[in-house]
Amino acid sequence: MIEVNDIETLSAMDEVRSLEGLVKVPDYIYRKGPGLSRTNLVELLRSPSHFRASLVRKESFSPALNFGIALHCAVLDPLEVFYEKFCDAFVGDRRTKQGKEDYNHWKVLNTGRIPLSQDDRTNIGHMSDNLRSHPELKSYLKNGHKEISAYSYDRILGILQKVRADIWSNDGTIIDVKTTQSASNNDFMKSVVNFNYHIQAAYYSDVFSEASKIKTKRFLIAAVEKEAPYAVKMFELDDEFLEVGRKAYKKALLNYATARDTNSWTAYSEEIDILKFPSWGNRYE
Repeated sequence: MIEVNDIETLSAMDEVRSLEGLVKVPDYIYRKGPGLSRTNLVELLRSPSHFRASLVRKESFSPALNFGIALHCAVLDPLEVFYEKFCDAFVGDRRTKQGKEDYNHWKVLNTGRIPLSQDDRTNIGHMSDNLRSHPELKSYLKNGHKEISAYSYDRILGILQKVRADIWSNDGTIIDVKTTQSASNNDFMKSVVNFNYHIQAAYYSDVFSEASKIKTKRFLIAAVEKEAPYAVKMFELDDEFLEVGRKAYKKALLNYATARDTNSWTAYSEEIDILKFPSWGNRYE
């Protein structure tokens, strides 16, 4: 495992096809650096045009995204790191003179930190406590490698693949933390399909196997509910789920290679498609 702290080094390694293996790299550099991520693959399954548009789209951090980032930090990083990155949101009336002064003072004290509401701080505290106390997660949180990136090349298509695991263990286990409204089996199965977690599971498993030279044995999802009682449930996808995900990500890679080689970054078909009334539609009969 190597450590890289700048995009220039990652790009230089990619140019000579030496960016392979496990890499400890800051998240923002991982996101902006070379390679196709799971998020890129999902865009490519929509169309090459949507993929290219996503590359130039300004990165925005919604409250929901900040919440997820904060939870991961609370679970995976030391407590002092959490306090370095996050702060309490400003509370006060900025319309008044005193409120404006208080707000300016708050901005100076919290430059570069992400504000969280008191409700979010409370929920994140309960969620992270329950995740940390889960018997299956305890040992992996203690002994596993956290926030590790893996890179490998598809040499047939000439594509650099990249993934980033919340936790990776030398025994071939990958663990990814997900927030959810419901961690019941039926509800979370829908989340897996709707949010393409099966594509992630297959892609991560294969890239980590290649990068680490240790065959991935399990891709586990630690699902935690966002409301009380903040229940935690661990899931592992079966072979059929993984195979569907594997076929999907391989199709996405092929879509990219075809678009790159022909320089044709098309969106939808120019043909007129006929929509048929769906079985789930309300006929008002």
